[in-house]
Amino acid sequence: MPSPRGRAALLGCACAIGALCAGAPSEAVAAMDRFGRELGLACQLCEDLRGIWGEPGNPSRPIGHDLMRRKHSLPVVVALESPTPAGREFAALYASAAALDREAAVRAADLIARAGGKDWAQAESRRHQRAAADMLAGRPAADLLALAECVVPRDR
Repeated sequence: MPSPRGRAALLGCACAIGALCAGAPSEAVAAMDRFGRELGLACQLCEDLRGIWGEPGNPSRPIGHDLMRRKHSLPVVVALESPTPAGREFAALYASAAALDREAAVRAADLIARAGGKDWAQAESRRHQRAAADMLAGRPAADLLALAECVVPRDR
């Protein structure tokens, strides 16, 4: 499975190839590569948020889904590095050998939020979304701009 940056690079490549196939000048190709990379990072952060805090209406993505699998997503890493009491408590919980059941995963999700991981991921996803949109400034790319606006849910 590719890393978050690997996924972003794949999306950047796809956007750049599209621009190349359309005969765009090199500066537009580079802008489309950057657009795809930024949008890919925004998408990954939103996926990380869904993996921890669930996805409404999707029973296969309950709260704590990725935590029960001990995934080290970006919000998890932020919480693990947090010097806050919640960050320290989360680090101890995640380092323990005990399996994380649903109840422990819900507790872990709360600790990540209190340690700043959720707010950080939300802010970073919006920052990458804006950076992607900035790559389209002055270009006739209304459909791509609409795509960038759809990637980061407003309620996250």
